[in-house]
Amino acid sequence: MAKIQTESVHQIFNKSIYRIPDYQRGYAWQTRQLKDFWDDLQNLNGDNKHFTGQLSIRQIEDASQVQHNDLWQFQKSTPIFDVLDGQQRLTTIVILIQVLVNFVKEKYEPIDGDYWISREQSTTVNDVINDYLYTKHRLQMKRTYFFDYYEDNPSYRFFHKEIYGEETESNIQESFYTHNLFNAKKFFYNNLSSLYEREGENGIEVLFGKLTTSLQFIRYEIDSNFDVFVAFETMNNRGKPLSNLEILKNRLIYLTTLFSDDVLSSVGKQELRESINDSWKEIYQNLGKNKESVLSDNDFLRAHWIIYFTYSRKRGNDYIDYLLNKKFVTTNINQSPKVTLDGISDLAELSDDLIEVDEVVSESEIDSAGINNEKLTRDDIKNYVDNLKRASSMWFLSYNPWHPDNTYQFLLESEKIWLDRINRLGINYFRPLVTAALMLRFERKVNDITDLLKEIERWLFISFHLSGQRSNTKSSQYNKLAKELYSQETNITKVIELLKNDIDELFIDSETDPGLRHYRLNNFIDLIEKKFRYELGYYSWRDRHYFLFEYEASIREEENEKKLDWQDFVKVEKDKVTIEHILPQTVTSDSTWQSAISTLNSSQQFYLTHSLGNLLALSRSKNSKFSNDSFEDKKNGRYRESDDKLLYRGYSHGSHSEIEVSKNSQWTSEEIYARGKKMVDFLSDRWELNLTDEQKEKLLFKI
Repeated sequence: MAKIQTESVHQIFNKSIYRIPDYQRGYAWQTRQLKDFWDDLQNLNGDNKHFTGQLSIRQIEDASQVQHNDLWQFQKSTPIFDVLDGQQRLTTIVILIQVLVNFVKEKYEPIDGDYWISREQSTTVNDVINDYLYTKHRLQMKRTYFFDYYEDNPSYRFFHKEIYGEETESNIQESFYTHNLFNAKKFFYNNLSSLYEREGENGIEVLFGKLTTSLQFIRYEIDSNFDVFVAFETMNNRGKPLSNLEILKNRLIYLTTLFSDDVLSSVGKQELRESINDSWKEIYQNLGKNKESVLSDNDFLRAHWIIYFTYSRKRGNDYIDYLLNKKFVTTNINQSPKVTLDGISDLAELSDDLIEVDEVVSESEIDSAGINNEKLTRDDIKNYVDNLKRASSMWFLSYNPWHPDNTYQFLLESEKIWLDRINRLGINYFRPLVTAALMLRFERKVNDITDLLKEIERWLFISFHLSGQRSNTKSSQYNKLAKELYSQETNITKVIELLKNDIDELFIDSETDPGLRHYRLNNFIDLIEKKFRYELGYYSWRDRHYFLFEYEASIREEENEKKLDWQDFVKVEKDKVTIEHILPQTVTSDSTWQSAISTLNSSQQFYLTHSLGNLLALSRSKNSKFSNDSFEDKKNGRYRESDDKLLYRGYSHGSHSEIEVSKNSQWTSEEIYARGKKMVDFLSDRWELNLTDEQKEKLLFKI
C-alpha cells in the first residue's frame, strides 16, 4: 500500500534555502489563522504528529535566477527553492522561531555566551540560528537567510527590519501584508510570554520540540519544466483564498513570459515584470495605508474595471470573469486558434442570487462586454498596470481626503469637505465615478470637482435617505459614466446636469408658484410616521447622526470653530449617548420637568420627546444615567455633591448646537417646536428641497 511521506520543520530546513517569488501574494494570515496555528501547537501531546499542510517547491537550477547574496550557497550546491504553495505556514513558522530566539535572549540567563532552548535536544540559540534562520559567508557581512523574500518584494525590507531585527533604512513602506507580519510577531511574543509565566523554561522547550519535530509537511518538489504560474493559481485556492487582485498579478506576470522573443526581448520581458511588481507594491501600500481601515482589494479592482473597461451588469463577479477569462488570457498573447463552441450550451444552475438591475440592460451591451479577441501587446499590459497603480492612490484618497500624504495635497479644501460628507453619508455606488473624477483632477484635466461632489451628496441624501429608493437605483447609469468621464467622452458639467435631472424627478410643480418645484415628501413622512408608531420617532431615524452633524456644521460656519468630531459622535459605547433627548424620555413625578409636560397627555408627550427639535448632538459622550437631569444641570453641568467634582460638562461648554440650546431659560413644547421649525428650515435649505409651510409643519409631528 502506498504511503505518503511527511517531513518535519527540522527536515524541511535541513541544508535548504527557500525564497518567495514575485508572483506570490504577501503574508495574509490574520488573527484567526494565527490562533488556529497556536492552538494546534498547544494541543499536541507526546510524540503525536500534526499534518500542517503541503509545501510545494521548485528548485532553481539556473544561476542567473539566483540573488547575488545567495550565489555562494548555490555554488556550494545548496538547493535553493521557490515556494509555490505553503508560504503562509512557512512564514509563520519562521516568525515564531525568530520571536522565540529573541524571547529566550531577553528572559534567560546566558551560559558561556549562549542560551539553552532545549536541553533534551542539546539545542542552543546559536544552534537554532544556524539550523533555521541564517548563515554567513566568511568574507561577507550580509546574512543569507534560509527563508526570505526576493529583494524586489514589497515585504523584503520590512521583514528584515521587524522580524529579523536588522538595522535598515527607517523609511519603509507599509501595507496590509506588512501589518499582518507585525501582528504575527506581536501575537507570538504575547503568547510566548503567557506560556513562560505558566510553565517556565520547560514550556518553551516543549513548544520548540513540537514546532520543529511534530509539525509535518507533505513536501512536493515540482519539476523545473512545470508551468509554475498555472500551478500557483490552482494550488492557492485552498486555505485563505487568494483575492482576485492577487490572482491577476500572477496572471499578468505569466503573460509576460509568453511573448515571443521577436515581439519582446528578454530585457523587455523583465522590465515589464518589474513594472507589474512595482505597481502591485504601490497598490497594496495604498490599500493598507490607513491601518485603522484597510481597503478591500477586490472592491478596488472591480471599481477600476468600471473606470477602465466597458461596464456590463450581469453578476457581481462579471469584472473578474472579464479580466481573467476574456481580457488577460493566453490566447490574446499568442493568438492561438479559438476553441469551437458551436452547438454547445451550458445549463444554468438554480441560484438565489439576485441580479441587481435598476434598468433594462440590452443583450448587445452584455455581449460587447464579454467579447475580447484583440491581441494583447506589451503596451496594453503596461498601460493597464500603470493606470491601476495611479487609480489606487485616488481610490485611497476617496476614502481618506484629509490624509497628510503630499501626494494628495492637490485637492481644494472644499473638495475635501464634500468628499468627507459623502463618505459619512454612505457613498454607495458612486465611488468609481468619484475616483475617476479624482484621477482627472490629479492629471490636471479638470480644475475643481466640488460641484460634482455637492450634487452627488444631494442625490444620495434625497434619493436614498429621504425618498427611500432602492440602493442600486440608477447604479448602471452612473457606473457607465465613470468610464465616459475618465475617457473624456463626457465632462463634469454634463454629469452634474444629469444628477440634477435625476433629483428633479423626485420633485413636483408648485400649485401656487409657477416655475417652482417642491420635493415630494410623502415617502419620508410615511417613514417617520412609522418610526413614531413602532419605535422612537426621529430618534430611530437612521440618518439622525448625519443630519444633526450637518446642522451643527451650519452653525459652526458662523463661528469657524469645530466642536464636534464625527468619529466620536457615531461611536457606540455601553451606557453612553452622543445624541440626547433634552426633555428626558422618562419624567418622574418629582422631576423639575413636570412643569414642561403637565398639560400633555402621554401620546403628546411621546411625540414631543422624540421630535426633531428635542434631539441634541453632544460634543462629548455622556453617561445615559444623567439623561433625566434638570434643564439647569444639563445647561451648566453637574457636580458631585460630596467633593464638587464635575460629572459632566454642560451645554454651555459643548457643541455649537448645545450652546444654542443653552441660551434658552426653559425647555418646554414651545422651545422644542421652535427649534424643530428651525431645523426643518435647515433641511429644506441645505438640500434645496423648497418645502412648503404645510410640508414643514407635517415634519414637526405636532399632535
